[in-house]
Amino acid sequence: MDQDPLVFLAMVNDITDRVQLQAHLDDAQRIARFGSWDVDVVNNVVTWSEEAFRIYGYGEERFSPTTEIVETHFHPDDKEEALAFLDACSKPGGPPYDIEYRVVRKDGAVRYLHVVGELVFNDKEEVIRIHGILHDITERKEAEIRLRDNEARLTVAQRVAGFGSWEWNALTNEVHVSDEMLHIMGLEPGEMEPTPNLDELQLVHPEDADVVSDTILRAMQSEEAPYSIDYRIIRRDGQITYVRGEGEGVFDKHGVLLKVRGTVNDISDRKRAAQALRDREAYIRAVIDNAAVAIVTSDDSGIIQTFNPMAEKIFGYQPNEVVGNGLDMLMPGDTSREHNGYMQSYNESGKGAIIGVGSREVTGLHKNGHEIPLELAISEMQTSGGRQFIGNIIDISARKHTERQLRAAQRLEAVGQLTGGGLLMISTICLWPYS
Repeated sequence: MDQDPLVFLAMVNDITDRVQLQAHLDDAQRIARFGSWDVDVVNNVVTWSEEAFRIYGYGEERFSPTTEIVETHFHPDDKEEALAFLDACSKPGGPPYDIEYRVVRKDGAVRYLHVVGELVFNDKEEVIRIHGILHDITERKEAEIRLRDNEARLTVAQRVAGFGSWEWNALTNEVHVSDEMLHIMGLEPGEMEPTPNLDELQLVHPEDADVVSDTILRAMQSEEAPYSIDYRIIRRDGQITYVRGEGEGVFDKHGVLLKVRGTVNDISDRKRAAQALRDREAYIRAVIDNAAVAIVTSDDSGIIQTFNPMAEKIFGYQPNEVVGNGLDMLMPGDTSREHNGYMQSYNESGKGAIIGVGSREVTGLHKNGHEIPLELAISEMQTSGGRQFIGNIIDISARKHTERQLRAAQRLEAVGQLTGGGLLMISTICLWPYS
């Protein structure tokens, strides 16, 4: 029986361009670390791009993914929040499908993903399809974490050291101010506007404003003019704070100002301590200058360091004539030699017969060359500059004269007693000029 011939029809479509396009797309996704995905909600079919498989850690392994597999990759700490957010997105009027979360790859590595999707609804406002992209942002996230950690450490370091920092962008007029800078100014984070004027930034005391303004202006005009200046600011609570400001201008290669940046250090405690020290020194100087005794200090080599007004009166020298010279200039020859030997012995052995053990009588030498009877007490103190000796000196010339008179009177009285009172008139006459 004759049969009709079979006829086969075939259509051949050249898909080279499509294959090449897909290859280019895969390469682009791999380079950018972008993967694409698609979920057919009705048929529960999930499709991943080549890069999506790699992002989840499957390398070249391929299979038909499911929503259950996707959920197994959520990081335990992010899973509940991420699923709740995605559920909210699936409802009409929900938030945009744009979320960041962590996933755990097949090999256990943790990666950060940025996932953006689009939902397709049917006429009943039911989700029938979701598709989108996922981007591996692990490097960016880790960099952000490192940056936050560094900023936190910097904040702690600035708080401990009392340093604040600021930076003014000359192109945008934006100012970045560290938390410690705000603290120094008496402000809380967020209390300052993002684009304050430099004057508002500094809160400079009116008496210091011109100097500070001129200094910063010079830094804005030349990269060769970094500055360091001490000045006062008035905090928002009215308290005056002393600060040290240091800064510099930053310019491009054409000399155009890009920004000014600087630091501010709260030096109020240092200033107050320095003022207290000056006040203390002034008080001690007043006590020494008004002392009723001569006070001469020297180092452990016997070099005079200070010479008070009473010492000027006793020895006849001005301070500039003696300070920096040896103590032996205030002593006659024999005493000077003894003193030098005594100082050498004391510095070597640390043992002395007169230091810190009361006073003794010595002989001093006036500028005019005559000798002076003195009473001397020496004490010792240790300073950052080394050992210092303090000599308290009293001119006992009047006392010695009185003692001589008394001894003379006593001798006359003894003679009178031996003669039965016959020398009473003579004794009285002799004593009268000194009575």
